[in-house]
Amino acid sequence: MSISTNDSKLKLNFKDLGQLISKELEVDNSQVRLLNVTSKGNDYLVRWGIFPTSSASYISNSTALSIILRLRDHRLQFPERFGNYKLVEWNAEPQRKSNNIRFILELHRSWWLHHLLAVVLGCIITFSLSAIGIWLVIRHRRQSVTAYEPVASPTPEQELQPLQT
Repeated sequence: MSISTNDSKLKLNFKDLGQLISKELEVDNSQVRLLNVTSKGNDYLVRWGIFPTSSASYISNSTALSIILRLRDHRLQFPERFGNYKLVEWNAEPQRKSNNIRFILELHRSWWLHHLLAVVLGCIITFSLSAIGIWLVIRHRRQSVTAYEPVASPTPEQELQPLQT
């Protein structure tokens, strides 16, 4: 996109411009990203990217067609402060694999966030039951070692010596 401003003192706010583009294309603000800016005096050459939402891995055909038609027919309306714009070139590209990997990582992260409480409780219950089981086994072994006495062994009362008077 080529943008020409009338006022040389005016600095373009690309964040606001991105929000206007998202509004005009009827997509979410997070889907429109600034990729590159080159300036020469009052003229700017700006490269934008329109990406699927973070919860999706693609843009639907109807949405993509709507975006392409609006761009092709120059139907974007910007306020005067942004000057005149001209769409120099546009193209549609499939999303790169690195973005797909990022999507999978975000999906994993969201799964962990949704199931964090269940995972933590499961770990606590598992460790608690393991500790109780180990304690019972150790207690049982101690009782069985001290409880065993041979048949002919004297009992503690028989080991007492008679009192001498």
